[in-house]
Amino acid sequence: MSKIIQFIKEHRFIQILLFLMAMTISYFAGYCTRRVCDYRQQQAIFQQMAQDYRVPLLQETTVSQPQVGQTEEQTEGQDEKPQEEIDVIAEFLAIDGHQELYGDCLSEVPDFTALRQINEDIVAYLYLPDSVIDYPVLQHEKNGYYLDHNLNGSTGYPGCLYIENMNRPDFTDPAVVIYGHHLFTGGMFSDLENFLDPEYLDGHRFYFLYLPDEVRIYEVVLAAKYNNEHLLVSCYTQVEENLYEFHGFAGGEGKLIYDRIEALGLGGNFCSDHAPTETDHMIFWSTCLPARNRRMIVGARQITAENIGELAQKTDES
Repeated sequence: MSKIIQFIKEHRFIQILLFLMAMTISYFAGYCTRRVCDYRQQQAIFQQMAQDYRVPLLQETTVSQPQVGQTEEQTEGQDEKPQEEIDVIAEFLAIDGHQELYGDCLSEVPDFTALRQINEDIVAYLYLPDSVIDYPVLQHEKNGYYLDHNLNGSTGYPGCLYIENMNRPDFTDPAVVIYGHHLFTGGMFSDLENFLDPEYLDGHRFYFLYLPDEVRIYEVVLAAKYNNEHLLVSCYTQVEENLYEFHGFAGGEGKLIYDRIEALGLGGNFCSDHAPTETDHMIFWSTCLPARNRRMIVGARQITAENIGELAQKTDES
């Protein structure tokens, strides 16, 4: 040991090298510590949001009746809910077991007035029962902005769930892609690979998308590994390198993406009995995987007045 120490003392460049190594290790340890602290701080913001920013779901039909002392004009602009949406929610909860499992999910909704005071880019709120997915969804004019920007505007991780500007913020497109990180610390979309297990998918078939004036129910119908291709590739053309021209939706893109992922054959969990049709609107969750040029995709179709009866029938048969 003494010979090693003597050798180091006699060679200045060894001393410098050891000093630089120590500084690098110290910096890296500090960086990792800050990253973990920042991540926990951001997660705490999300958790507080999920707990505190909730309001009861309005259960009236179309137009609220004037209260005592109110004129009809004074009631204009009050919260309203389409009759069709109330019917879908009621029929969904009427399916055997759904009231017990999902009743709480449909009794309260996020308070978007409060949420947008935190960040005005919030366009929706995503909730998958019995999971860590309980997050707002954001949209920024710069695609990919929320890959490394947090809810409070700070730079870093975990970032936010977000949609690109190819999609409309009201989620009325035939196919919408929500992006989120796959993090070793968990959270965001880190657990999407669980859907490759048929038992897990069966126990997490339904999730809820809350919009400022609407609640939507989605049924997960696919979970698969996929390549790095943009899921909305049929909706744009590449003009030149890193420059794309988006030409919009023709209809049926949800089914088109479902079929393309299934045909690729990288392995997945596909619900053929509940496969989307050309009229179904779909949301796809997308996150990166450790394997190079691989992504994990979870796709779900919206439950609407047109397919709720079919869903109830298939649930009864199973």
